[in-house]
Amino acid sequence: MPRQPQPSPFAARHARWTELHARFGPARAYPYAWRLPELARGEGRLASVRAALALSLTLYGLGRFPEALRNLSPDLFLEEDDAELAAAVDDLRRRCLWWMGEDIAPPPDVSPPGCPPAPAALLRRAYFHFLSDRPLPPEDTAWQAALAADDFHGAWLTLLVYWSRLRVGQPASATDAHAALAALRRQAPAEAAHAAAVYAEAAFHLAPALSLVWLEEALEQGERFGQHHLKVRLLHLKARALEAGGALREADRFLALAREWAARQGAWRVLRDMAL
Repeated sequence: MPRQPQPSPFAARHARWTELHARFGPARAYPYAWRLPELARGEGRLASVRAALALSLTLYGLGRFPEALRNLSPDLFLEEDDAELAAAVDDLRRRCLWWMGEDIAPPPDVSPPGCPPAPAALLRRAYFHFLSDRPLPPEDTAWQAALAADDFHGAWLTLLVYWSRLRVGQPASATDAHAALAALRRQAPAEAAHAAAVYAEAAFHLAPALSLVWLEEALEQGERFGQHHLKVRLLHLKARALEAGGALREADRFLALAREWAARQGAWRVLRDMAL
């Protein structure tokens, strides 16, 4: 039986990064991410793009938005190389720019006329609506078809639709949201910690004073898995939840902590919004 070729150092390290990032989060994955661009140099253009994206995703997860953006030089990526890879890079650049205060639109729908958007493209658009605090447009029925999928994308879209409905005061199924969280926990524990932050934000919009338990759980999960990119928002919402419950001194303490983290992360948009 012929021996299987051994993966290149880049391929082996990228595979290990992928596993660690999904199971344990960006803090555990960072030691495998930072050398990927160097190892990709002799492996062609797409390897360099994958390396840059992996490192930037890791930095973004850690809440280091300016660093993540600097690593994604726009002149390095051409859509002809790989449409899905180019879309992932574009999406991450939009997220970084949004945190840093730019007025950025959601990723465009690039699906062919008459064809439903791919689940990954739907998820990118839906998540950007959440990030920018814009509820999903109810007239867009493309979301509904993807909700039935019992997979990573379907679970995430279920959570984002749950957040969107509560954001505008509409009824939503907590049972479906918890099932989605459980599905993500089975598939990618670090992503489940990220999803817990989305659920906590939804809980805040349902009942601010009663959402503290979910906000504290999301903050604890974020620390455990090194998911710090939503930490500023969670701290700010915790301050508002404490204020709604009458704990004004504690609310002031967490508001100051949110401002400190926003400045540390380069999340200038949130820092500006908290000053209003």
